[in-house]
Amino acid sequence: MYIYAGGLRLRRMDKRAEKAALATYTAALASQLDAEDEPAAALSLALPLLIATVHGKAVALPGRTLAAAARFLKADVPEHVQVSE
Repeated sequence: MYIYAGGLRLRRMDKRAEKAALATYTAALASQLDAEDEPAAALSLALPLLIATVHGKAVALPGRTLAAAARFLKADVPEHVQVSE
């Protein structure tokens, strides 16, 4: 099974490899977030982590897209979820 993107033929990842890669990605983001003290840097780590957790997709977000990502996630995160300090 192949995907054609940008004129290139790419092979699809199997579900097991995709799930393992996502778990590795979320674990790396979570460990970086735990070690981060700067609020702006923590936000730039937390938003991709939330997208990976809620939607199951790994993303890379440049700084200027953080506000749009927050708006995108706002509809998906239940109101009863509280942020622990």
